[in-house]
Amino acid sequence: MLIRIDIPTKVKLLVKIGQPVDFGDRFYQHHSQSHLSIPLADRIHVRPARIFQHLNKVVGNRIEKGEIIAWRAGFLSKQVYRSEVTGVLKEINHHDGSIVIEQDGQDNQTLACYFKGTIAAVAKNAVILEVADGKTLPLKEASGNFGGLVHYLTEVDDFDAETATGQLAAADKLSAYQEVKLEALGVTGFVTVHRLPQPTGLPYALMKMPLNLHFPYCIIDRTTGTAYFYK
Repeated sequence: MLIRIDIPTKVKLLVKIGQPVDFGDRFYQHHSQSHLSIPLADRIHVRPARIFQHLNKVVGNRIEKGEIIAWRAGFLSKQVYRSEVTGVLKEINHHDGSIVIEQDGQDNQTLACYFKGTIAAVAKNAVILEVADGKTLPLKEASGNFGGLVHYLTEVDDFDAETATGQLAAADKLSAYQEVKLEALGVTGFVTVHRLPQPTGLPYALMKMPLNLHFPYCIIDRTTGTAYFYK
């Protein structure tokens, strides 16, 4: 069985074709970014409408920290502005003489695999995961894309720390007591048919039909409205 897992644009993929992956393995990495607005006309003392005449860069150019990006030559002196950050010039405003730099983030954020299988292919903005067998079910609602090892609850007290910690709790319906206890025991999310009795900060998915299956793993794909249960 093949499962498509979408990934954001402009990320560094950390898995490759043919690689077996497990929960917690590194999946992809991306840079955090922020925008910095600089009153450049004020910095080099020129009229805003003439800012283009003093720039060494155009929109889309990369800028390194410390690089001269604008200057103004006077009779006895020269005013220069060196960039305070590294990034890309995104905007030049001739009305107020400001520029906007999309600043490179200081931190690399890495997402871990929430699935288990073999990377069969890499498509545009997605990877194709190969698993032994599985079944797809339609979603009614989901908090996001997530997955993991599943523990199916079949009795009122069919869980303890050993069976709940680090797993997704799956049941057609949960009581408020069960929900609270499962969160305290360390479940990583909920997959249910009926809505949870109270709000949760954990990932959750609502199914359109009963969970009459026992595959050990699942992937929740909110983008396509599909849940994959697999082994």
